[in-house]
Amino acid sequence: MTSTDSTASSRELGEELRRLRDLTGLDGALLADRLGWHATTLAQVELGRARIGELDLLRLLVHCGLERTAIDGFVARHQSAVEPYLSRPGCDRLPENLRALTLAEAGAVAITSFDLATIPGLLQTEDYARALLDQLGLTAPDEITPAVRARIGRQAMLRPYSGPICTFYIHENALRMRVGGDRVMEDQLLRLIFQATSARCVIRIVPASVGGAGALSAGCKLIEYPDTVPLVYTETEMTRSFSTEPQAIARSQLIFERLAVFSVPRQESRTLMMEYMAEYDRPREGDDDPELA
Repeated sequence: MTSTDSTASSRELGEELRRLRDLTGLDGALLADRLGWHATTLAQVELGRARIGELDLLRLLVHCGLERTAIDGFVARHQSAVEPYLSRPGCDRLPENLRALTLAEAGAVAITSFDLATIPGLLQTEDYARALLDQLGLTAPDEITPAVRARIGRQAMLRPYSGPICTFYIHENALRMRVGGDRVMEDQLLRLIFQATSARCVIRIVPASVGGAGALSAGCKLIEYPDTVPLVYTETEMTRSFSTEPQAIARSQLIFERLAVFSVPRQESRTLMMEYMAEYDRPREGDDDPELA
């Protein structure tokens, strides 16, 4: 076994190995004993923090009852697990498409993110998430509910006294964009205001008045860990990408340093969100909000 910095690929592969072991009904200590390993070795492999040789991987998979065709797929992924980049489809068709991101966030001590056009997934209400997927029209109707559940399920990590310290930079455009109608937006703003009171959740608005200074081409996220290198995550409608490359980490750190300079301070951001919430609460003449029809 070789200790190594975990990557998004190694975490995802380790999680699948753990799920496979669970399906066989084997606990970690028993499987480790059968393999002649210490229990902590298997635990590190399943966390994506240790790399084993292909022979050891084959032995593990055989003990879990996998057939040859499935084994070949695991071996191919094992060979690429040390790569600093991982890409996944950008769609939210299935909860599995968010698995790599969920695993990446799970062990974090700090998460810093920027969103240009929409509310961050970790802060979305269920109604907002559903309306967003529905109005985008890129997710099949029968797949929207599983996608929403997967997105909302990630929010369990936002605990008031534990979990990572989260800093969200949200462009003012995301507050202006009327997703799902006034009632949905009012509830979404209320959720943001409530979360902003948590000591572990910092929300800062990037004002539209800064112009091109806030015109980043895609949302990005820097995920930091206590005992391994940070992970950079970027997302578009086409793809989701993870990187542990030093250049990508340095670039993301520069982005967030810049955002910290021209974004609205924390308390003023909360005031701005309250103003937008009041705007969505204001009756409109001829309002076509389907919720009010």
